[in-house]
Amino acid sequence: MNSIIKKSIITLVILMTLAGCQDVVQVELDQKGRTLTIDAFLNNLKQSQNIRLTYTNSYFNGKTPPPLVGAIVTVKDITDNKMYNFADNNDGNYTFDLTKTDVIIYTDHIYELNVKYNSYEYKAITSCKRTAKIDSLYFEYKAADSSRGDKKKGGNILFLNAKDPTGPIPDFYWVKIYKNGKYYSRPENIRVDYFGYRNEFDGYFFTANAWATSGPDGSVDPCVKGDIAKLEIYGISCETYDFLRLGQQMSNNGGLFATTPVNLPTNILSLDKTYPKATGIFSVSEVTFKEIVSP
Repeated sequence: MNSIIKKSIITLVILMTLAGCQDVVQVELDQKGRTLTIDAFLNNLKQSQNIRLTYTNSYFNGKTPPPLVGAIVTVKDITDNKMYNFADNNDGNYTFDLTKTDVIIYTDHIYELNVKYNSYEYKAITSCKRTAKIDSLYFEYKAADSSRGDKKKGGNILFLNAKDPTGPIPDFYWVKIYKNGKYYSRPENIRVDYFGYRNEFDGYFFTANAWATSGPDGSVDPCVKGDIAKLEIYGISCETYDFLRLGQQMSNNGGLFATTPVNLPTNILSLDKTYPKATGIFSVSEVTFKEIVSP
């Protein structure tokens, strides 16, 4: 079990950071047991949008998956009947370049992802979910704790002041934090929230200091004077919430009551049940963000 857990942690980090693999490998999906993984996290930010395709024997094999090249990747805005063709970069990344004034993702629009490779075709449909407004970010100083031999560093901890919009639908969020441009991608930093699901917590405030215990460079990484902290809130679908939440649970899946790792849920469907299976998620988000400089 421990070896499987370690492998799942490595693979989850690869997935969540959307890390690029430099070795270009031409592969055949019809080999027995092969899996196509599609990481398609799009948003309304004015920046190039990226979809990553990789190929692996197992979602939890612990190896950096080779990229899948030569596919045709398109995203359709069903609401506006517009098609966007993503360019193959020959490294597993498929991109749609945008200027600083353009976007292709709009809140409440419905989008369809299509991936074609050789004779295989995969599809996913989702909608762009609203997000929450960030009222403010602020720091509070936390001194180093020397009790019991604690080695935690003292420094400024980032706090969030944001509130879920009330009704009429439940809202799900993915919160990302960056320090000096580096994404906090460790498994314990994956933070998802829900409000209004089953009539719980609708209109509540976000937990203010949920990111106080970990950073991009280690288990404890507070800010010091001059550091730039950035926080983003992504509106996500319920299925993306389940995908991220279960992924985080499996990455921290250790100890006496560890659960058996399973493949993550997916909204990627093959057009024929005889096609090789696919994993991953197609997610489309509205995003809000703020930056603050540590005093």
